[in-house]
Amino acid sequence: MGSSPSHSEEPSEDSPESNIYKWYANILTRTSIVLESPEKDISRLDRHGQGVIHYAVNSGNIEVLEYLLATMGNALSLDQPDICNFSPLHSASANGHAEMVKWLIKKGADVNAVGGRHRHTPLHVSARSGNLDVIKALVEGGANINEADTEGRTVLTLAVSQGNEECVKYLLDLGARVNHEEHGEITALRLAVFGGNVPVVRLLLEKGARIVHSHHLMHSAVMNNSLEIIQMLLESGGLVNARDDEGGTPLMVACSRKNIPLARYLISRGADANHVSHVDGKTALHVCAMEVRESKAASQLVELLVTNGADMNFSSYQGLPLHYSIVMDNKAVATKMVQLGADVNLKDERIIFDALSFAMRYADLELVKIIIFAGFKLSNMRCDPWQMRKEQIDAKCEFLHYVKTNPLSLKELSRIVVRRQLGCRDLLGSLAKLPLPPIIQKYIALEIL
Repeated sequence: MGSSPSHSEEPSEDSPESNIYKWYANILTRTSIVLESPEKDISRLDRHGQGVIHYAVNSGNIEVLEYLLATMGNALSLDQPDICNFSPLHSASANGHAEMVKWLIKKGADVNAVGGRHRHTPLHVSARSGNLDVIKALVEGGANINEADTEGRTVLTLAVSQGNEECVKYLLDLGARVNHEEHGEITALRLAVFGGNVPVVRLLLEKGARIVHSHHLMHSAVMNNSLEIIQMLLESGGLVNARDDEGGTPLMVACSRKNIPLARYLISRGADANHVSHVDGKTALHVCAMEVRESKAASQLVELLVTNGADMNFSSYQGLPLHYSIVMDNKAVATKMVQLGADVNLKDERIIFDALSFAMRYADLELVKIIIFAGFKLSNMRCDPWQMRKEQIDAKCEFLHYVKTNPLSLKELSRIVVRRQLGCRDLLGSLAKLPLPPIIQKYIALEIL
């Protein structure tokens, strides 16, 4: 007499086997409900507009589809759209089921059917998922690689936006339109540069992608800190001094990003350190005064610009760079410009303030001292310092009063004379060539007051 299975051989309530049994029982129950429904109509759609064919496609079960076609015949449409107007072929493409895609196409599914509010084809959907095997199956089945959706996006631009190098290369080799523009003047190259995708940018340029200067590709590459892309763009006709919508150049962007290596490279390729924005009147020095607050970066950028021709004494309608940096409360930039030889006595006739008046109002005592020791003529001061006092006892006013009543020492006067002789073109470079002890050089450079 056979013995019944012991209790330990039965699946426990929480065992994996029990969960599988429950899942399978649930499937059978739901299936029986469909089959025993009053209509007994297996072609009914759910609330998403999907029928049995969509579920079979999503499961990747070609055998079930073969059975359904054999059983239902013409009653089953392979192009049955769901509530969003996506066909089963769209679903197979989105799921990356290459074999299912091939089977559907072989059975007559419309390879260029459009669905969704953007009217995407299955090829658009596959480009977004980045499955090269599916893309190949669709193309070999007759899909149009240059079809655009309602936003003007093609399969190529979608593949580029996903950063899929293999798909992009495949589409380009097939002749996809490399210079097609989406709505908003978006091209494949613009997307690749914005995404910082070096291999894709290289592929597009090799296939003849045009550099449209109004797309500000150089600026985007600088913002992405991509030296390779900048080099490729310049070699392909990009302009090193191209202006963006605000009149800024790639060099200005590099300065605002405190990217000294890129700024140095752009200058080596001909970037104009004196370019003036036609929108707000800023130069690269103005940009440093506004954006670069870290002392070391500010000092290095200002010195890089000045030693490569930036005119510290040029006045735009933003004012003199020195005055602007003081007003912006950027002590590091203002100090470096004075050390490099900016003319502290230069006047901007459009405003009543001079360098010292600005410093008395906006800066600290140290910058006031630097401006005076750089050779500021007190007779040029247009404002009454005592009226600018913020406190009853103001160290800046006290120091200015002391300087007015006590002439500068011979050592201080000699420093002013030497600095004037060296000029502002490359003051520190010229100073470094003099056979002077380091401490004297620092004194003349205003590093020691």
